[in-house]
Amino acid sequence: MPLLVNVDPNLIYYPQSSDDFTVTSAQPSFADGTFIAYLFGGATLNLGNVTGPFGETANAMKWAGTATNSRCYIRHPRQYIDNTKTYRVSFWLRKNANGTIVNRVYFQNIGSDGTSTINLVKTSTKVAGTSYFLSNANADTYIDGNWQLMVGYIHPYGYVPTTNDSALYATNGTKNFTLVDWQWDSQHTEYFFNPILPYNGEAEYYVLYPRFDLVDGTEPTINNMIERPPSWRPVVSAKINIGDTWKSISTGFINVGDSWKQFWSSATPISKTSLIGCWELDDSTGTCVDAHNGYNGTYGSGVTRNQTGVINDCVLFDNTVNGYAEIANRAAFNNSKTITINAWFKKVGTAPSSSDLIVSNYGETNYYPYIELRASLASFYDGAGTGTQANSNNYAYSADTWYMVTAQLTYVSTNTCNVKFYINGDLRTTSSNFTTTATFNPAGPYSFNAYWNAGSGSGHIATTQKYIDQVSLWHRALSETELGVLYNSGAGRAYSSW
Repeated sequence: MPLLVNVDPNLIYYPQSSDDFTVTSAQPSFADGTFIAYLFGGATLNLGNVTGPFGETANAMKWAGTATNSRCYIRHPRQYIDNTKTYRVSFWLRKNANGTIVNRVYFQNIGSDGTSTINLVKTSTKVAGTSYFLSNANADTYIDGNWQLMVGYIHPYGYVPTTNDSALYATNGTKNFTLVDWQWDSQHTEYFFNPILPYNGEAEYYVLYPRFDLVDGTEPTINNMIERPPSWRPVVSAKINIGDTWKSISTGFINVGDSWKQFWSSATPISKTSLIGCWELDDSTGTCVDAHNGYNGTYGSGVTRNQTGVINDCVLFDNTVNGYAEIANRAAFNNSKTITINAWFKKVGTAPSSSDLIVSNYGETNYYPYIELRASLASFYDGAGTGTQANSNNYAYSADTWYMVTAQLTYVSTNTCNVKFYINGDLRTTSSNFTTTATFNPAGPYSFNAYWNAGSGSGHIATTQKYIDQVSLWHRALSETELGVLYNSGAGRAYSSW
């Protein structure tokens, strides 16, 4: 019997309790960085355990309509895409009760200005339209009381189709119902995942394992997703003892009782949903590489590379104005109501303090608004210089020790911003409810170990000498469980194993 453990990074995280999302009957904002349950016409949404398509017990989302024009869906935080590449959305779907229904499952897409809804283009007709993958009552035949894997493809702008790949698949792999393929518009930069179930109906639906994959050959195949829950995958490598010597192996199978069984990883997952960038800081030469989106930066001359880090190599930054790495401002860095910054650092010789700046985001023409992550605090200040900080100055730091620190900032309204500060995955302090005269939109380059000299419009202002390893930027809140995965009992976790 193989060991099956959740390690899949591409699962779209969805709420696990009613505390994880906000219920509203008003159209949610494009800029919202949280999960929104958008319900109207008497529709409801609940979460609870069901028997899933593999016989497993799973926590599913349950949509229920009550009458004509009854609709409900969850909008997950916006995610960035490359419109020259193919993506695939999929989830398991089961209709649980009778009732008239028009099934609709669709994507809502955002153009290059970050606010406008831009329709997808139907691959078969080359005409833009409301991007429903599934909008046909005939599919009820297959999903009435049965789990079906819904798979929808979005192709690059200008794609010339050879087949129509979107479909409903039964648990035995049968392709039961052909759906609609789409392609990106030339202006598309972001998307929301918006399944609507039901629409103008009285049925109930369960939804499990929603995911969004870049189709690049590393994504699970349709058969993979049908053979096992999509949150489980084989190990990349392992070790086995042969003749009292440990040997590395890279296969995903092991012989048990004269038959080959698939062997599975014991790693723990973290979803890359709304991950904006991950800078591993193990670059031997060249730029400061972003392993996730390619938002590469530059190093100042006051850095020493190829140092021993908590995760592979790291960078030692000196305490001069040249001891920095800078990631130039990108449109993708802005317009989110929730920001998480996570980083590893080590101070040499003395214990860390609030003067030890790890990551900053300063305006290019004015200091404000800005974000700071320091050794013992997280802070946000708005465009007028009004702000708040969550500090943990009484934490018993030690010299020559690696620490993982996290800043989490959530803009609630024009007079409320919640700031949380974590050390080694544990919440240390929270600050909130300050008066602000500007919206939450920090705009400027991200700098490591220094901050942009907005006063002069160029250069950096130095802080202290320290080692820094793996900096990541997210446009959502990471749970303490996810922070625990990144901390990994002090060993950290390389981006490649998220």
